[in-house]
Parts: sequence; C-alpha cells; structure tokens
Amino acid sequence: AEGRVCAYIYRLTLNYDLTQDLLQETLLEMVKSLKELKHAEAFWSWLYRTAMGKVQHYLRDQQHKRKIVQMSTVEKEQLSKRAWGDYGDGLNSMIRKELSEAIVEAMGKLKLRHRNVLVLRCFEQKSYSEIGTIMDCSEMAAQVLFFRAKLSLKRQLSRHGFGKGLLLIALGLFARMTAPSEASSATSTVTVASTEVGLLAAVIGTAGTKLGIAAVTVITAVAIITGSIAALNDNNISSFSKGGFEYPYHLLDAYDPDGDGWKGIEANETVSVPVVPDRWLVGPPPSAQSSVILPVDHWVELKFRGEIVDGPGYDIFLIEWGANGEQASVFITDGADNEYLLGKAMVRTSGQQVPTEIGFDISGISLPFVPCAVRIVGIEGGGGTPGFDLHSVRARTDINREDF
Repeated sequence: AEGRVCAYIYRLTLNYDLTQDLLQETLLEMVKSLKELKHAEAFWSWLYRTAMGKVQHYLRDQQHKRKIVQMSTVEKEQLSKRAWGDYGDGLNSMIRKELSEAIVEAMGKLKLRHRNVLVLRCFEQKSYSEIGTIMDCSEMAAQVLFFRAKLSLKRQLSRHGFGKGLLLIALGLFARMTAPSEASSATSTVTVASTEVGLLAAVIGTAGTKLGIAAVTVITAVAIITGSIAALNDNNISSFSKGGFEYPYHLLDAYDPDGDGWKGIEANETVSVPVVPDRWLVGPPPSAQSSVILPVDHWVELKFRGEIVDGPGYDIFLIEWGANGEQASVFITDGADNEYLLGKAMVRTSGQQVPTEIGFDISGISLPFVPCAVRIVGIEGGGGTPGFDLHSVRARTDINREDF
C-alpha cells in the first residue's frame, strides 16, 4: 500500500517532507486498525479515508485548511523536469515544460476538497460511489464536487494561457510528476470517461452562474411537465452536501459610527425601534419581519460554529426586508483580522415591504485563512428606514446537519 498512499498524500499536500511524515502515520494507523475492517473490498476506500483524515488533521492544526503547504522552488523544478521526457503526447518540450509548471501552480491553488476529488477520480480511478464513501458525502455530491473542481482547475490553467483542450494532458502530466516512482501502482493515465459527470450534477455544479440558472430553468420546466419537480426542490439539493446551513451563533462586533444606538424593524413591522443586534441576528430570526437596520458605514460581524465551506449553489444567504434599493458590502472573514470581499448585496426598488434573499458562492475562491464569519456593511439605504434592513444570515458550514 505504501506507493499508492504516498502518491495520494503527496498530491494532496504537494510537500515531500510532510508527505513522508503523514505516510508513516497512515501506515501505522492501518496496521493498528486493520482488524476493525469488516469487508476486504472496502480496504482502499478505508485506507484513503484514513490518509485524508491525517492530512486534514494536520492542516486544521496549522490553520491552513484552505491554503495548502507551499512547495519550494527546488521541488517545483524537480517535478517539472519529470514531465519533460518523451511521453508521446504530441507536445514539444517547451510546451510540456510550461504546461507542467502551470499545472503544478494550478493544483496548488485549488481547495483541498477540489484537489482531493480530482486525485481520487482521475488518478485513482475511483467511482463516484467510492469517492462519496471516502469523502463522507452522497454519490451525487461527489459528482457535483468533481464538476466544480474541474471548472476551478480550468480557470486556473486559463490564467496561464492554456485552454480547456489541454486539461487531460495537464492532469496526465501532474500524475506522472507526482508518482513516487516508475514502479508505483499509482496510475498516470487520465481518461475522458473519468472526467465526465451526469447532467443533473453539471446543472447543480453551475448553479449561481448564468449558464446554471438557464439550465435549472429549462430542467425545472421539463420536471413540471413530467411530474418530477420534487427532485429539484431546495431540500433535496441541500442534502447533496455534507455541510448544512446554520444561523450565526455569536455576534463578534457591531459598529455604530454615529453612536446613537441600533434601530430595527419589529415583528409587527414597526420601524426604527431600538434593538439589540445579537438578539435579532444570532440564531433563527425572532419573526418573519424582524430586521436590524444598517445605515451607511454601519456593520455587524457574525460568527458561525463551523468553517464556512463550498457546496452546490450558493454558500451564504442574506435576507433583506424592504426592497427599496438598499445595498451592503458582504465580507467573509476568519473572525479576526483577515477578510475577503464577496461582493455587494443589492435589493431592487419596488416600494413594497417584502423580503429579498441574496446568495453568494465561494466556489473558486482561494483563501489564506479559515472562514468562519460574515461581515455586512451598509453602503446605501433607501425607503423609510433608511438603511440595509438585515433580517437574517445563513452559511453552509462543515458541521454535520444533525448537530444543529
């Protein structure tokens, strides 16, 4: 098992010394726990899951779960040289050299989950069912995750000037470069079949993009006609992800530059009444209309119990109450000094007191910190309040659904 596990861990960490340490821990765990394995055919899934756990544990301890350990310049050069030989792939040595450097950089910038599903599917030739077992998710979730990982890798390669037509060759080069030895049983062949996913997984994987919205619209229309619309309801789509959505559990900070206290909307729709932000925004909202008003430059930062993670569709939802052209800037943070601007939450102007749900997708974002909080800053207000009337915030986290 040593050669295959070594290749697997190395492709996740991209760090030789760390790989050797985690490899020994994994093999030791294998020897100690092998007697607990009840079905021999589940050996490899069990072993890969053990190895993945060792990697995740290390990165969690180092607070690097979303920024993998960086490769040294020497190590990058050594990897690239392994791809310069004559492999009969139709590339001249210069293109192969540039592509090999690009794929190493691109894989290094992917999220750990994305790199993991690519390794399991393309290099280890695992079925989506096996990947689901290893990554503790459903088979559909594994397909969606792979689809989005592939899109993310294509985007990274395109930044180096390589189109999607070279994706298979790039993955093949990476497989050869990261194989521990010529004698290793780790595969270096990436097939077209291994990169394919089902139609529904592709639609869910593109949710939030213009293409995904259009596809969902078409499929929903067909589902209505065929009587199978239930397969696309929000609850079923959410269940594809291991992570569930939760409300904030703690108000980290609330900034009131005017010092005149916080105002909000009560359950009976009475506006501009004094409120305590953490009572309105922590946990489920007290009513369908309750909101905290965020005038310009006012902000709140809300923390979640788990790490905010990527999944099918949007990963963060805000609900604004009012629909009077209000706007807010939305940041994802680590609850300390690090933040990333996700974009603007903008509400149309209708003049009606109705809720507006606004979603943000964190797919393809590489963060040098572990995100666990959201900051909402009022930047423009309208209507009678005025200000961004924040009703509630939810985020997809890595805490199991049954925990909340």
